[in-house]
Amino acid sequence: MNDRDEKAQKLILFAEADCAPCTVLAADLSKRSLDPREVELIAVVDDPGFRGRFRDEWTVVVDTTRELSSNWRISGTPHATLVNDDGDVIYNGVVNTRREVKNLLRTKFSQV
Repeated sequence: MNDRDEKAQKLILFAEADCAPCTVLAADLSKRSLDPREVELIAVVDDPGFRGRFRDEWTVVVDTTRELSSNWRISGTPHATLVNDDGDVIYNGVVNTRREVKNLLRTKFSQV
């Protein structure tokens, strides 16, 4: 079992290659790492070329048909879904900056 298997809490970030805020956020996240010890970091992207914009601590899922975005009812990007260790969605909304992502993790997981 690896580290990622042990982490029940997940941050799922939906991003699109043609979304300017997504491109800026991905670039910012790639420069400075988030602390992945407490949460599994998952990026869902619509373009295989966008995969390389995320650091190694991210699991990147390519969803060219946007089926996952549709199933999760994601209406705009960049969008974060935070899931606690019971599988409950505890946040679902737009995030535009690395600071917003970090604050979301700090605030929401400290309340769980």
